[in-house]
Amino acid sequence: MTLLGQEQRVFAIAPAADLCALHRQFAGKPYYVLDDSNVRAILLSNKVDGATDRNPLARSIVRSEPSGITARPPGPVVWDDKIELVGWTMPERVSRGAEFEVTLYFKLRGNVPGAWKIFAHFDGGGLRFNGDHDPIRGRCASSFWQAGDYIVDPFPVKAGDFTFERRDYEVRVGFFTGANPNWKNMNVTAAPPGLEDNVDRILLGKVRVD
Repeated sequence: MTLLGQEQRVFAIAPAADLCALHRQFAGKPYYVLDDSNVRAILLSNKVDGATDRNPLARSIVRSEPSGITARPPGPVVWDDKIELVGWTMPERVSRGAEFEVTLYFKLRGNVPGAWKIFAHFDGGGLRFNGDHDPIRGRCASSFWQAGDYIVDPFPVKAGDFTFERRDYEVRVGFFTGANPNWKNMNVTAAPPGLEDNVDRILLGKVRVD
């Protein structure tokens, strides 16, 4: 991608599946996604010049702490000595059956081997709804994350259905790989007392379902 390092405005077409790898190659240098309407290819440029930057990674993998964090843990929370939970945003109350958004913020202390998924369990009254997902909407696997990165991970959650009680639901998150029954959670290597459970989940707090 040395073409995009030129002074004059230039364009390049790249496979859409390569966006994450390209983001790593640019290592913070400016580049822009001008067109992502084709599922197989994206149009890149070194200048935006009044167009709209459609690069999802420009806001999801950054090198300084992002704004918008509304809640933080009382002390360091770290998985595998590599991924630190900086904070999160989530609503205090939601309607039963409604879709809402949660955002997790991480800082990388080291490079992460392997591609991990994120689980989010909402437990109450013997029932659970969840927000399990590929981080960054599947656009960049954790194996591409690097030390010093901040990861901004918004994801949707549906607050159960009509069978769920109107009550508080405890929210716990973590990383996992594999599928039931052969899944594995990433080890929690640091957490304040009371936040970690015996299966490497971290308690964020509660959401009230009305």
